[in-house]
Amino acid sequence: MSEITILTQIINLIYPPVCGFCSQINNTFLCQQCDNKFMQIKTATFDNYQNVPVFFDEHFYLFKYKKDIRQNIIKYKFDEKSYLYKSFSELFIRDEQFTNRFIENYDIIIPVPIHKNRLKSRGYNQSELIAKDIAKRCGKDYCKDVLIKKNNIVAQSSLDDKLDRIRNIKNAFVCGKNAELVKGKKVALFDDVFTTGATVNECAKVLKENGASFVGVFTIAKS
Repeated sequence: MSEITILTQIINLIYPPVCGFCSQINNTFLCQQCDNKFMQIKTATFDNYQNVPVFFDEHFYLFKYKKDIRQNIIKYKFDEKSYLYKSFSELFIRDEQFTNRFIENYDIIIPVPIHKNRLKSRGYNQSELIAKDIAKRCGKDYCKDVLIKKNNIVAQSSLDDKLDRIRNIKNAFVCGKNAELVKGKKVALFDDVFTTGATVNECAKVLKENGASFVGVFTIAKS
């Protein structure tokens, strides 16, 4: 047994993993009770955009953005509950359509970035935590420095009108220092919630301009 494995076991004994949604001690950060509850509302849906005038090619999401899922995403983003990323990741990993039909087809996973000012105030990028964990668990390459959000715009969630969201996010993203890593690659772009698709479309535009051959989006929920 390796030293890392032994250390992990010791840490788990002192600080046992808990389900992020209900705080019940559980080895995989998602207890069976919560898993069963979310199974009842899960949609696990694919939307194909290859014949639609946008820059991303498909979208996979687990839930509709309502009720318990909406409440937990809001807690995760705005109530300093960063630990919930492990439980959200587990929801993806346990979904066979995601692991066998979606993520298996991609070369690299990239999170939608947030502006440095928002990162400073929040303390973490909610999309980055989940994307990185899923990449590790699925054996995929991960890179957060491909895209940079250059404009500290008004939060998209504060805008109800689709055209306002499109105008607000337009040209908000630029290439980062690792943009060359997407050339010729199939890129899985992660964001927490898909509302109008304006944010992920701007990100996909930059990725395609830098040589990505295919861009798929996956989110926890769709509004």
